[in-house]
Amino acid sequence: MVLGILIAMLVLLIGFLPAVGGFLGAIAGVVLTGRLLARELTGRAFDARDLSPADRAALFSGSRARVLGFGVATQLCFLIPGGAVAVMPAAVAGSTVLARDMLARAAVTASPHPPLLPPPPAPSEAP
Repeated sequence: MVLGILIAMLVLLIGFLPAVGGFLGAIAGVVLTGRLLARELTGRAFDARDLSPADRAALFSGSRARVLGFGVATQLCFLIPGGAVAVMPAAVAGSTVLARDMLARAAVTASPHPPLLPPPPAPSEAP
């Protein structure tokens, strides 16, 4: 909740900039709250997997564009009247898929040589 208040105060201050404040404030508001929304929605999936905040931060840093895209798209849908009611079930399911994808990507990048194909069968010895 504190982070949401800080974001709101930052967007308010950006809004006071002459000539460009309204435009930049709106963009910053959607981007920052979208990022916050994505973190909140994926929190349940990460809690179920007992990930520490440091592990979560590492996962988010590795998938910044995906997290931001998901959060901004969800936030924009929530701005439509009645949109939150219609989109929230899909957003929760999407956040779980996003969390699983981030974990899978982290597992692939953690191994030095991920197996793309199964190993070839061993040659049989002919008598």
